[in-house]
Amino acid sequence: PSTCVHEVPGSCAPAWGQGGNYCTRYWDGVCTNCFVPGTVLRWPAGASMPYCPYDVLRLPDYKDFRAPHCNSTRPSDLCCLYTGTCSLRASSELEAPLNEDGFALVASWSNATATAAFLARAARSRGYKVEVVALRRFVLERWGGSPRQGEGLQEALALLQNTLPL
Repeated sequence: PSTCVHEVPGSCAPAWGQGGNYCTRYWDGVCTNCFVPGTVLRWPAGASMPYCPYDVLRLPDYKDFRAPHCNSTRPSDLCCLYTGTCSLRASSELEAPLNEDGFALVASWSNATATAAFLARAARSRGYKVEVVALRRFVLERWGGSPRQGEGLQEALALLQNTLPL
């Protein structure tokens, strides 16, 4: 696909150190604005813009731009998942802690099976009876490649209660 960055500054060129303005063709094939959450300097248009897909900084469009400055190295703050600077590491969903950081880390892998397995572990730890197979579609519909504003582990578990038989 062709580039989204046609001029700097421009509508798809990020401001130095901030979480935007990025663009992606991830959702519908056309350049769509998005931002990286959890930066030191908050992106002013963040309330009206979706979070970028996790791989946005690896797109050829952004190879010559500096990465945004993250507010922390915690996965639950999200920014470090884009820049690769998170303090938490896990090689499988079984190693990730059952908390917001663990959920954010596993969800950033864009692997529906791993995220479903993590959610199943978290749900079972709270006494829910749930199968990974049933969760896979739920995961694909909710977190198919990018985080969603206000939807961490606690929100995911609440959604599970409302949408799946537990």
